[in-house]
Amino acid sequence: MPDLARLFFHPYIFICLVTGSGTACADDLADKTNYIRLGAGLTELESTTFFDRDCEATAPPALFGCGNGPDGRLKGAYGDFDSSLLIEAAAGRQVHDWLRAEISLSYRPDWEFLGQSNFDRIPLGTAPVDATGWNASLMANAHLELSALLPNLQNYPVNPFLSAGVGAAYNHIGTVTYRFNEHDNNDRRYTPSGDRVDMAWSLGAGVGVDISDHIELQISYRYVDLGKVETESGTFLMTRDGREDIPIQIDKTEADLTANEALINVIYRY
Repeated sequence: MPDLARLFFHPYIFICLVTGSGTACADDLADKTNYIRLGAGLTELESTTFFDRDCEATAPPALFGCGNGPDGRLKGAYGDFDSSLLIEAAAGRQVHDWLRAEISLSYRPDWEFLGQSNFDRIPLGTAPVDATGWNASLMANAHLELSALLPNLQNYPVNPFLSAGVGAAYNHIGTVTYRFNEHDNNDRRYTPSGDRVDMAWSLGAGVGVDISDHIELQISYRYVDLGKVETESGTFLMTRDGREDIPIQIDKTEADLTANEALINVIYRY
């Protein structure tokens, strides 16, 4: 198997190389177990707000600008992403009886953001904002097997665990649409779409049940921080009465991307 593939399917080898204990680790690997994990679930993205990357920017200028809007909050677009499907695949190794190490790839499609902006001189509640987006993330995860650490838990037919992960997220946001008359679809503004790669991390917990010698069924929860989603600097297009007005150049806007996630996983050990 190529070296890169071995690093993917045997994350413990990577840990050995980093810590410099290669020979000892390699000997220890002979008694460990590989596994693959497939999971599906739901991502519940938390409320967020699109703010200017720099509210004082002038070249190009900021979209919202500094200060508070008429509702007393900082100027921005406040709202929520709706729930999203979560699909995940991972490959890992039982490093010790109390520790699993793995690399996972996750995909969260079809977000929809719905909110309201609070620009000056715009009546509150009449300036809806909407957008769609998606995310993919690559994470290195560690799972602490509590049954191996707490002997009393070994009397139960379940395998509780704690999890932590760190990695990278690729966040895409489509064109963000601003309307300054809630009931007039011909009066709109559009910011550019955007892509951003950011650091991601997660904390979670779950419980597993052995279905057979090779298969385990798990239910888990985690909190995940996917960094930020970001619109590109560029042309802010304005349409009024169905016609396009003079475009305006604007700077980037960004919003935090955090979520609570529930997953059902199937693990196959080999």
